[in-house]
Amino acid sequence: MRINEFNNLEEFKSQYCGWWDPSEGKWLGLEFKYNNMFYRFHTGLMLDEKKPILPNGKEGKFCIYEMICEKEKYPSCDRYQLIGWYSDMDDLLERCIIEGEKFEKIITEDDTEILAQD
Repeated sequence: MRINEFNNLEEFKSQYCGWWDPSEGKWLGLEFKYNNMFYRFHTGLMLDEKKPILPNGKEGKFCIYEMICEKEKYPSCDRYQLIGWYSDMDDLLERCIIEGEKFEKIITEDDTEILAQD
């Protein structure tokens, strides 16, 4: 049974374009569960970080974190472990690898559960 809200990459990409407008379905952050692990995708800065300059010379725009939750008690999160920064959506979809899979596959996988959007 499919539990994922995103049926294709276009649905995901249309909601995460870099600005926040919930009335138009535009978000900056997303929390999801994949293979019993919790993750946070974020546009822009999170925590007290500064946007990095990536090896390609571009500024980081998107980032992915693993959410470390004690005994899987989401949404209580003990800490965030950075997986990576990405300069644009194509960079994120192609280069971000989680548990050996590209993010572009994970975000539309049947069993990926969307937990929160903000």
